[in-house]
Amino acid sequence: MQFERQGYVIGVLMMVTAIFMLAPMIADIMAGNEDWQSFARAGGIVAVLAGLLILVTRGQWAERNLSLREAFVITALSWLVVPVAGSLPFYFMADRLHFIDAWFEAVSGMTTTGSTVLGGLDQLPPGILLWRSLLQWIGGVGIILMAMVILPFLRVGGMQIFRTESSDRSEKVLAREAAIIPQIAIAFIVLTVLCMVGYALAGMNMFDAVNHALTTISTGGFSTHDNSLGHYDQPAVHWVAAAGMFCGSLPIILFIKSWQRNSLDILRDVQVRGFIKICAVAIAAVTAYLALTGQFGWSDALRVAAVNVMSIISTTGYALGDFTTWGPGANGIFLILMFFGGCTGSTAGSIKTYRLQAMALITKRYIDQLFSPRRIMNLRYGNRTIDEEIILSILAFLTAFAGSIIVVTLALTLFGLDVLTAFSGAVTAITNVGPGLGNIIGPAGNFAPLPDGAKIVMIFAMILGRLEFFALLVLLSPRFWR
Repeated sequence: MQFERQGYVIGVLMMVTAIFMLAPMIADIMAGNEDWQSFARAGGIVAVLAGLLILVTRGQWAERNLSLREAFVITALSWLVVPVAGSLPFYFMADRLHFIDAWFEAVSGMTTTGSTVLGGLDQLPPGILLWRSLLQWIGGVGIILMAMVILPFLRVGGMQIFRTESSDRSEKVLAREAAIIPQIAIAFIVLTVLCMVGYALAGMNMFDAVNHALTTISTGGFSTHDNSLGHYDQPAVHWVAAAGMFCGSLPIILFIKSWQRNSLDILRDVQVRGFIKICAVAIAAVTAYLALTGQFGWSDALRVAAVNVMSIISTTGYALGDFTTWGPGANGIFLILMFFGGCTGSTAGSIKTYRLQAMALITKRYIDQLFSPRRIMNLRYGNRTIDEEIILSILAFLTAFAGSIIVVTLALTLFGLDVLTAFSGAVTAITNVGPGLGNIIGPAGNFAPLPDGAKIVMIFAMILGRLEFFALLVLLSPRFWR
């Protein structure tokens, strides 16, 4: 293993982060806000460090093929180091955050979690608001690339079910990645622009439309207002948000294939059909609950349910009202939805639809074999075979998922948080949803009151969940380094 190769990749990613800081700096200059200096300062520091890394390690990347161990290290280090660079504008801004809060905000942004320590969003300078949105958009692109290229290659969490022959060999991974990056970037930009136009036509001003488009398609959930989507009283805005979150939860490669073939391939995908069914059932259940309990009329109940269900199930984290005040029935539904997630190949987090479908198939086979033990049953997921390696990988993922929630919940209670806040905080961090439950971190609150130790725990929980556990946990094994 050559750590110069890891340094080169991190240097490039840091340089990209520094370049993106130009946009919020320009936004502050145009608004006459002196906070542009924080981006100039942060961008200069990050660019210099990145430039030095690139110069020192140049030529190392193409020296030989990427090994499995190097892929693990590059993936983990990128998500641990780059958010630190992204935190500097928060640290240098006029009403500066201390480092832990700045780091928390940046990690939450880049993992598209959407948890925030910032309050008074309506009064914040435009540069900081735009930077938060850009962090989620940048992170969203990285998440999709990781899900489509790196994790199937690493055989993490059953992701190898989506692996093609070209990713079976390490030297093909880089070629495949280089070929697919432009397509993903174009598709992501097109979806973002369409969402922005939708928001603008629905009644948002252009600045809000840009920011919300960036955080809707990336399923991140950062808003420019404390009341999130509740700030807008136009129902059209809410429907655009629901549609955008739905699109952001679908595999972006299927959008690309549908556009290329001028077909509806995306609606024929097994995972997408399953996700649509889950969304439909959840929206119908919440709509009926809100209407039958007399909290909303049927039309308003449908709109509010659609936005909040899509927000939670896509792990976006927008809020249209405080669903924790709707009663235990609604709280129970939304807590369960935190564990679902969108489709793989999207920016959504949590367990994801294909794993739920695979586990249903595995469970059905097990039940059938209880009364017919000699029967041989091959599991098929669409046109793919679910072999024993994939089954073991999914079971290991679910074990790590449940175990991480238990450990993080316990750690948060040790910092003085009540059980509800600790448990929902652990779930929302690991699933990358955003808001939790309770008065502190619920949809109407934020994470600023939490102790620094609890924030550090949640920072690593957000990264752990985003990397689907094993891409980070494998680095803790002594045998990995031998």
